Amino acid sequence: MTQRNLLFFKGVVLNREAGGGGTRWSAFFSFGVATSVATETWPVEHHVFVYVAFVKSGESVSVTQRLFRQHFNIGHHGVVPSRNTILLWVNNFRATGSVMKKKPPGPEKKVRTPERVRQALLQSPAQSARRDAAELNISRESVRRIL
Repeated sequence: MTQRNLLFFKGVVLNREAGGGGTRWSAFFSFGVATSVATETWPVEHHVFVYVAFVKSGESVSVTQRLFRQHFNIGHHGVVPSRNTILLWVNNFRATGSVMKKKPPGPEKKVRTPERVRQALLQSPAQSARRDAAELNISRESVRRIL
């Protein structure tokens, strides 16, 4: 079984692979582009705990991180929410009343019902699927599927 660890140290990303054949190290430079090596997706339970612990601790980030480690049984070198993450979650909760992100990442999804697309296509039946897709701002495959 191969185990991988990524470390970020002074602008260099170190990759450690440990397996049956020994340990292999590789390194690559980040040139200040990467802000973090791995992004962490935190469940809602963690968001809620951080907010409650932050308020109870007198708005201390370090105490909140310590309580987080103790509550979720995370070791000394385990990953806990950073100062910026904790403050972001707290500010989001205070602004919106929700511990989750303000909006989902990525472009907004446009909901197109087949009936609406068919109505638009009936207005100009001689037009190609490519032009219909461009006007409706959906993919050509979606137009063909709906037809």
